[in-house]
Amino acid sequence: MAQLLTVDRSDNYIELPGRLVLSAEGISIFKSAGRPLQRVTRFNNSVAEGLASAGFNAQTVQKLVMNGYVEEINITLPELLRSRSKIIDMTKLVTFGILYKKMNPALGKMLLESDVISLYNRKNPGNMIKSINDINKQKMQLLKQARAHAFEVMQFEIRDLVVQSLVQDETLEEEDRLLQIRSLEKFVTFIDDRIWYLYFIVYQSPLRQGMTRLFVELVTSYLHRTKIATYLATILMEL
Repeated sequence: MAQLLTVDRSDNYIELPGRLVLSAEGISIFKSAGRPLQRVTRFNNSVAEGLASAGFNAQTVQKLVMNGYVEEINITLPELLRSRSKIIDMTKLVTFGILYKKMNPALGKMLLESDVISLYNRKNPGNMIKSINDINKQKMQLLKQARAHAFEVMQFEIRDLVVQSLVQDETLEEEDRLLQIRSLEKFVTFIDDRIWYLYFIVYQSPLRQGMTRLFVELVTSYLHRTKIATYLATILMEL
């Protein structure tokens, strides 16, 4: 089985010739940065702007997917089975990027709908937080700097409780459990700083224990979904 794309991945380059079809936002970002684009063929043989290469940097592709800059990834080879492991890696890479991207809105929604944030908004009508975009970034950074240790403790606690949850889950196969534990660090790394800011507010309240449980359950549920990457990769190779 191909190596699962986790934070400890040592092979950062996927030698797989292919084409990335960029979204309108992706095209705009590349052009504004002065990066040249190529005319590439879509799966339906129409032509679009994007990137073509004999291989791709794994982290770069994953960030493009997470930011919604990629619409298609097309691989064309005369013999697919010779590149089986690379195709599986790319499939997992994209799937993990999508999971990272979707977890933040789910965590944000959970925190914003909590009684603690509702009370905070009533007490601070001039600085209400109805979405994570309402968070003052300068204020957030100052708080993180002043309470750096507290933020570290919060994140460590979440990691520790998620690992406990995975270890105690008797329904998990041992291989799945180990892969999910190895993937945890990267999932936590990709949690938006604004999410941690909201969680810090909740963390100071009497509802901390209940919200911590919900936070752990949600992160754990997304780790369970990493199995989708393996299933998709297997199905893709079968097709």
